[in-house]
Amino acid sequence: MEIYYTRHGQTIANIKSIIQGQEGGELTEEGFNQVSLLGKRLSEIKFDSVYCSDLNRTKQTFQTILKELKYPPLEKNIHYVESLREINVNSLIGQPREIEINLRNNPLHPYRFNKTGENDENYYDVFLRISLFIDEILKENFGKNYNSGINKENNEEINTKEKEILIDEANKNWEKGLYTNKEADEKNKNEKLKRILLISHGAILTEITNNFLWRMGLNICKDFCAPNTSLFSLKIYKKNKNKEILNNNVLDFSFQIFNDNSHLNKI
Repeated sequence: MEIYYTRHGQTIANIKSIIQGQEGGELTEEGFNQVSLLGKRLSEIKFDSVYCSDLNRTKQTFQTILKELKYPPLEKNIHYVESLREINVNSLIGQPREIEINLRNNPLHPYRFNKTGENDENYYDVFLRISLFIDEILKENFGKNYNSGINKENNEEINTKEKEILIDEANKNWEKGLYTNKEADEKNKNEKLKRILLISHGAILTEITNNFLWRMGLNICKDFCAPNTSLFSLKIYKKNKNKEILNNNVLDFSFQIFNDNSHLNKI
């Protein structure tokens, strides 16, 4: 299978640098232009399924992409889901973005464990939320017995033990080819893959990426802010087509696109 995932276009709150969290949000004129260019980039791809955050700014993003697709997915295969909502920072909605950054950088706790409010999420909460979502997608494609090994009981331990890297190091790893499995790509080059599109938010793209890096046995990112409409894609293959898929060890993961918004150069 091949999973593409991207962030919504520019919003009014993005321009003002204020927190919108799980509020709906509205794309700006530039945001719609960004998404239209992304849609043109994706226009030749036939997506079997789409999973989109159910917030307004991501819905606007998908509906704009949809206009550009030559092979639009069937309506029954388009899903608007809470699992892909932005990180819950509802206690700070409307506040300057710097406030959240300062709270996350509280030196008393590791970055990914700091919360912005008692009922808000931290990054390891989102890591688990996204883990369970991705597990369901992989089960649909590779069999109901697949289990990533991430659950409520061990999520905190996983996030504590994992080495965190900064986005600059992640980008260098990508440029070095460390996130691409060329051998698996070559072996499966003639295989027809099911294609899925995910449309979500900045913090969620971080945790989707972290989930796949963890499944590949690689270091996760402390945090990175993927630009509006930045695109990722990776291919996932069975190592042995005759073997039951039970865990990550019997899958090959290979990123094809990593945090790329080169389509915006046309604006």
